[in-house]
Amino acid sequence: MSIKDKKIQKNISIGEFMVIGHRGARAYAPENTVPSFEKGIKCKANMIEFDIRLTKDGHIVVMHDATVNRTTNGTGLVSQLTLKQIKDLDAGAWFSPKFKGTKVPTLGEAIAVIKGKAKFDIEIKKEPHSNDAIEEKLVEEIFKNNILEDTVVISFNSSSLERVKEIEPRVKIGFLISRNYDFEQGLRETLHIKGEAIHPEYHLLNAHLVSEAHKKGILVRPWNPNDKEEMNKLIEMGVDGIGTDFPDILRLLAESSSSFK
Repeated sequence: MSIKDKKIQKNISIGEFMVIGHRGARAYAPENTVPSFEKGIKCKANMIEFDIRLTKDGHIVVMHDATVNRTTNGTGLVSQLTLKQIKDLDAGAWFSPKFKGTKVPTLGEAIAVIKGKAKFDIEIKKEPHSNDAIEEKLVEEIFKNNILEDTVVISFNSSSLERVKEIEPRVKIGFLISRNYDFEQGLRETLHIKGEAIHPEYHLLNAHLVSEAHKKGILVRPWNPNDKEEMNKLIEMGVDGIGTDFPDILRLLAESSSSFK
């Protein structure tokens, strides 16, 4: 079934709509950790989003921020810390005492938890003008773990996504854009880098823009509404998935929506 068929005619099944757990299930567990991924799966997310960065000694870890300061009991740039130094940190106690002792996962550990239970929405994080090899290492891990068909690589950095496509054209990519970025400009950039999806901040969307993207063969997966009314608006626009901190609520709304009947 083509994108046009499933969206313009409104006959998509719920199995094709991506309930995307943002950093796992960020509302219920410390973001970007194994407990958060497990909770996202329990909330019936069929895609889990998480962020990756490269350590000083060349390992991929799951971390949103450039520093470990906000989500661990440590300090410092991820890029200036070794894997061992990061693994020694507590990544759960800041969220709740019951998560004390939770560790920052590696990419491989994240894949092991999610594989076979949900698809992957992997966001590359890297500093501007960085020439690290995170794209090469990520593609290697995708093939090592046999998750090519279940993975979309996303980023705000179109050059990073373009590099992923250069390494392996079969890897699906999605261009992230925030509210200070024009959607139509973002759509042009998505097409330029041969992307399969655009992931806009949800405030940017209306039904016309969703339709325009679909006409060009591009999937639309906005992020990250946490309000039921906003989720419902997006579902009715015909988007292909939504990222949220509350995947359980989104799942219930999507399953009850007339758009999927």
